[in-house]
Amino acid sequence: MLSIIIRIELDSSGNRIIIIENLNFYNLNITLHGLLMIFFLVMPGLFGSLGNVFIPILNGSSEVGYPRINNMSLLVIPFSYGLLILTMFNEYGNGMGWTLYPPLSTTLMSLSSVGVNLIIYGLLFNGISSSLTSINIFGTIQNMK
Repeated sequence: MLSIIIRIELDSSGNRIIIIENLNFYNLNITLHGLLMIFFLVMPGLFGSLGNVFIPILNGSSEVGYPRINNMSLLVIPFSYGLLILTMFNEYGNGMGWTLYPPLSTTLMSLSSVGVNLIIYGLLFNGISSSLTSINIFGTIQNMK
């Protein structure tokens, strides 16, 4: 849905689909699209799922080294996803771009500090989930040889 809105807006060169008074909505779509694709699709898909399947096979073991850490890393992802989605329901939204760099991340006219904190906390919990997955993969390689 987010990429469809972005493509329609970029396709209509002279006519605006998103009105100029609500331009932060476009920036919010860019922000959420980038963060969701990178941190919630690519990273858990590559490391979490493919790593948990192929590392034990390549290592010659029957399962991963720490299955409870694996479960914990899986259970943290929906919580962090929920924190990231909560930013859409703020007063202003948070159109900072997926890199979160200034000047978009420092404008006081179009940002809510609560929304910025929710994005940062969501990415923090997602990083904790990725770190737990990495610990599991390293532990499987080291201990299950």
